[in-house]
Formats: sequence, structure tokens, C-alpha cells
Amino acid sequence: MMLTPADTTEESDLAVRVDGATVYYSRTRTAGNRTADTAEKRATPKDASHKRTTRTHPHGSAPALDHASTSIRCGHVKALIGPNGSGKSTLFKAIMGLVPLHHGNITRFHNAPGSIAYVPQHESVDWNFPISVEDVVASGRYAHPTRRGIFGGRWLGRHTSTDREAIESALHIANLSDLRARQIGQLSGGQRKRVFVARGIAQGANTLLLDEPFAGVDNTSREGLTSLFTTLAHEGKALLVATHDIDHLPTFCDEVVMLNRTVIADGPTNSTLTDENLLATFSGVARGVGNTEQPVKTSGGERNDE
Repeated sequence: MMLTPADTTEESDLAVRVDGATVYYSRTRTAGNRTADTAEKRATPKDASHKRTTRTHPHGSAPALDHASTSIRCGHVKALIGPNGSGKSTLFKAIMGLVPLHHGNITRFHNAPGSIAYVPQHESVDWNFPISVEDVVASGRYAHPTRRGIFGGRWLGRHTSTDREAIESALHIANLSDLRARQIGQLSGGQRKRVFVARGIAQGANTLLLDEPFAGVDNTSREGLTSLFTTLAHEGKALLVATHDIDHLPTFCDEVVMLNRTVIADGPTNSTLTDENLLATFSGVARGVGNTEQPVKTSGGERNDE
């Protein structure tokens, strides 16, 4: 289904809308004849919205996401919290179109190539590789639409003046201008995180998905990152931040979505981050299929999570 421009006040600031997204793990046999869960990885359409109808699954299959619905708004920082195995990484992959939906719909309102940037918890980087901060940030330009040829390939030539302006702006926003020439292995944990956020900024991404950006950083680095996220939101970016750092959410997140295979609660941080919702989200192990739960109060009233 092709995307049509948002024409309602409620949708005018949306970056991504997730409606009833369901992603299944399919049972596969390992070499040791044991059964393992692996996310299905079939090709997904490249249009702005992609749908999947519900299918019949092998016995014992379990959803990584079960009819999850939420939205990410421009100009806001939204926290994504939940226990390990609750589907946070799967939600990121679904938003990026890396795993297929078996049910539901995801709409990306800014669907140009490079409009979504993902900052993983651990970059697969050789920190001893002789590459500078500026070079890493500059690599974000290769995902920008202006770098794509007529057949979808990327132009890898010299940077244009527009590229250089974007790189300089990203370095400045992320407070990395003085570190531009430093080899990336010489950076602290917090500085490394900012480098890859800056790469997403240089990319021109409207939406940033950040997976555990505070893992392994000290208090000073965390404060620097939260300040950066607030700045990006003020510039109109949409940020979804997966984190276990719940105590500090009210200082930089104005919204929170609480996930345990399905959305338990979703709304403004102050009214949604309650003891009741935290208990419903984190009690026990990750929820399986067909669990019957009591309705959970959210900022919008009650919902049943069946």
C-alpha cells in the first residue's frame, strides 16, 4: 500500500505509526537436533506501508511482537522499555523493514532513503582501525538520497558542499568538533555513542532509533547524551530510545511505550510510568502467546492485552 500524505491534525507530526504489528518466530531445527526460535527474514516491500495477513504457523511458534501499536512523533523523545526478550529489537527491525509483518501495518511518514537512522547498542567496529571521528560521521552521507544513482546505487565520490555542511553541522550538534581528527579507539564510551548519533544526523535522518545508548557510560556521558537527544527533538527529529535506565526517563523523555511482546502502556511519561504499569511490564518472563491479562490502565484509559 502506498503512503498518502497525512491530512489530519493528529497525524501531522507523526514520523512512524505502528498498528497491530505482529512478528512471529518460526521453529527451526539446529545441527544438534534441538529446536530454536529464529525470526523469519523474508523480503519486505519497499513502499512506505507494508502489510501481512495472519498465517498458520508451526506448532510451538511464538510471536516476538503480538499486535503491538504505538507511534513516534516528530519533536519528541520516546522511551521504549521492557524486559530482555520483550521484542524491543524486533520492533526496531520492523520499523526499518528488516523483518516481515505477519499482521498489522507500519507507516513511515518520511520514507525517503536514509530517513531512519539506527544506532545499535554495540557497533561492530574494529576500534583500532585508523579512522577518525570525522570520517565515521561523514559515512552517514552515503545513505542520503542525493548520493543515490539512477539504479539505486550510492555515489561514493568526493563530498559535495552540501555533504560538508551536513557533516560540520552534525559534528557541532553532537559536540564533536574538537574531536574530529581523533582516532575512534581513543574515545570514551559516551563519545563513541555520540559519534554514531552524529552519523545519523549527517545522514539527514528524520527518525532515530537508539538501542541502549546509556549502556556502559558514566553519569557525565549520560547527561551529555540526554542533552543531545533533547536538542534533536527541539529540531524536529523523532527519537525512540530503548533503555533500561528507567530512573532518568522523566529528565529527557516526554513519552514512553512499555513493551512485553505487546504494548502494555503507552503515553506521556509522567502519567504512564506508574508502579502498576511497571509491574505489568516486568513481572515474570516475557509473555507467551495466548496469555490472558487483566486490563492495564494507560493514559488513555483501559486496554486488554489479549
